[in-house]
Amino acid sequence: MSVLTLVEANVKPESVNEFKSYMKEIFPGTRAFKGCRGIQLQINQDDATNMIAVEEYSTSRCQDHERPKIRKVKKQQQYHFAKCTAAGVR
Repeated sequence: MSVLTLVEANVKPESVNEFKSYMKEIFPGTRAFKGCRGIQLQINQDDATNMIAVEEYSTSRCQDHERPKIRKVKKQQQYHFAKCTAAGVR
């Protein structure tokens, strides 16, 4: 059974392009994680500042195996999320 991880962000209007560029830059690294079937950024048609990153892993064990790498990447991402999003990092 596959596992989905969803990350929703409400991006500051002035940071939309920067946020999308940053996500495009980091996606190849995420796709390289063991068991990652894919990742994509969904943008709300009615509100371009509302975005959801969708990650799919083949099993929860694959995601658990990669958790240390994921934590390291997420720490690096915190600055960009805080800078670009209305709510910062939670």
